[in-house]
Amino acid sequence: MLAASRIDTRGRRSPPVLERLSTVRAWLAMVALSAAVGWATSLSPLIATAHMGLVVVTLLSTAVFSLRPEPVLMVSIYAGLSDVLWRASDARGPWEGAKWSMILGFTVMIVRFVKRPQHRLLGSALIALLIPGVIVSLLNRGVAFTRAYTSASLAGLVALALAVMVCSSLRLSQREIRGLYVVALSPIISMAAQATLSTIRAGSLSFTDEVNFDTSAGFGPNQVSSALCVGGLLCILILLQRHQRWIARIPVLATAVWIVGQATLTFSRGGLFGLVLAAAMIGLVALATSGQRLSVIITAAVLVVVAMQILSWAGAFTGGKSEERFASTDSTNRVEIAQSEVRIFLRHPILGTGVGTAKDERDIHLTTAPHTEYTRLLAEHGMFGVAAIAVLAALSVKIFRAGRGWYRMAAAGLVVMALAQMVHSATRIGSIAVCFGLAALRGDDGD
Repeated sequence: MLAASRIDTRGRRSPPVLERLSTVRAWLAMVALSAAVGWATSLSPLIATAHMGLVVVTLLSTAVFSLRPEPVLMVSIYAGLSDVLWRASDARGPWEGAKWSMILGFTVMIVRFVKRPQHRLLGSALIALLIPGVIVSLLNRGVAFTRAYTSASLAGLVALALAVMVCSSLRLSQREIRGLYVVALSPIISMAAQATLSTIRAGSLSFTDEVNFDTSAGFGPNQVSSALCVGGLLCILILLQRHQRWIARIPVLATAVWIVGQATLTFSRGGLFGLVLAAAMIGLVALATSGQRLSVIITAAVLVVVAMQILSWAGAFTGGKSEERFASTDSTNRVEIAQSEVRIFLRHPILGTGVGTAKDERDIHLTTAPHTEYTRLLAEHGMFGVAAIAVLAALSVKIFRAGRGWYRMAAAGLVVMALAQMVHSATRIGSIAVCFGLAALRGDDGD
């Protein structure tokens, strides 16, 4: 339908590339190909580096030569969700390469295709509010320190602002969004394949009350679990879309069971807790949305049964350790770090201590990088950080209020997932910016 295909803001009808990706055949092909990519990148850092290089070259090519915005959007989303895969595979590229790829892609879309982006004032304000913290760090710590920590700490927020400005200006039908979700799920499936292979290769697994690296492809379980649970959320949103045959939902549900089950085995709680919160928010919004209640109740009943089976299987597989782990209230020092950052803010309330300096300024012996983005903003940016948090809140509200029907449900779930990840993972991974961008997409709910 023409009204649902207005991804080109200049009014030309989009080709059905995203609709072609919304079919069952495309889903099965995506899972198979992505699993193969996960297996291949696990074999050698050289292969992982080649994959990273291929994605970047593809992004540059589409940015320069594409006559339409869809290819740039698709590659930007794919790149933004590939960071955990590249890190776990030890790809020899920039650690924040995924975020900078998103920044490049979304900037190109603003320059070439979205002349007057939505939420440009709030998005620009968020980026501008980060600059004083950079200047403070530059004056106190020098160029090398500031350059490194600006990339690590702020690239995610810049990508978030640009993603919202671009995606809120686009209009996609539910089928087109389903196709875009297929693209977004591809690197997540690759990561799940790596983690599953690592679990199998480990042979005899030993589970304790701590995170498990064998089930996380040898990489950080927190980041792996967070990425996988974003994939689980995308699957849930696809299941809730209307005008689908139930037979088409079976491979989506099977994929969700796989990746969420693998996330459970990492023993990292943040991703799963975020998924539960996002699903609960979707349910609340659905109950208040006319025409969505019955389908959501049926889907929720199925998901509850599936979740119980996953937890039961995980308990049996881990000898009951999974139940002990997920029942634990130990924050693994995150609460102490956040409290210390609040105290730093009280000592430096105006300008903060500068980007990247919070871990050195803490009054406790915890030198790890910040885990909670909100308190990091307070400590390192002072009152400008307070304002940045206010802008994030305003963007979240505007994104939610702009949607109708299924789009509002998607916006609620994706924004809650992103905000929850920022509690325990700061903005370490690109999925936070991607979630905000996907949440901002709009269309006609009747398609």
